[in-house]
Amino acid sequence: MTELPPIAPLLVRQVRYHLRLLVRNPRAMTTGVLLPGLLLFLRGSPGHADEVAGAVAGLTALGVGMLGYASFAASLVTARESGVLRRWRASPLPSWCYFTGRITATVVLALAGTAITVAVGVVEFGSPVHDPVGLALVIGLGALAFAALGTAVTRVIATADSAQPVLMFTYLPVLFLSGALGPVNGLPAWVAGLMHRLPPGALVNGMSATLRGGTLPLGDLAVLGAWGIGGLVLACVVFRWDPVPPSARTAKTARVPA
Repeated sequence: MTELPPIAPLLVRQVRYHLRLLVRNPRAMTTGVLLPGLLLFLRGSPGHADEVAGAVAGLTALGVGMLGYASFAASLVTARESGVLRRWRASPLPSWCYFTGRITATVVLALAGTAITVAVGVVEFGSPVHDPVGLALVIGLGALAFAALGTAVTRVIATADSAQPVLMFTYLPVLFLSGALGPVNGLPAWVAGLMHRLPPGALVNGMSATLRGGTLPLGDLAVLGAWGIGGLVLACVVFRWDPVPPSARTAKTARVPA
């Protein structure tokens, strides 16, 4: 039986391995790390300090979601369908160590992308950072929640080609309605309330509160933590390690109306 090295060095190696994969992924680096800061720079001054904080928070939520949900889940589907996940599962490496390394790497890169976007806000618009620790906590929990949900949703994605359409359809409308790309007026009260209880809305609200110098947004942190825990539990139940059989792919395709 192959003897594993101590857990801590093993986990560090997993984080480094997945960080290298992410850095070499052009889509993850462009949409998740660089695009939010670029959009903020091109947008010009949003106005007074509160509007700057809202713009930084919204664009950061865009990047964290693209990295932690869309890119994370799409790469998982690709790894599953190419047989990579099955080989990892057959190795002596514990499954939890593989996913902990993968999610931790995503959180680290999300923090790096946030730092770039916030730096643009500071340099271009003089937006202060009142609570960097609280900001990092919000981003970390947000990235965890998105990655957990992305892991769970791979269950309903049959092929790598269908990953991006499914992920964008389930993410961008919620992001828009949460006000991440600007205020959305005229929403029914129940819809607005629901948006605040979904990860994009909680992430935007939590970031805005920390950037504006308010108290630590415990309610938004609780929402993100609950989605993270719930997503992880669901992923443990429904996650598929093996490629989807061709017969199942055909059946899923047949159920989609032409």
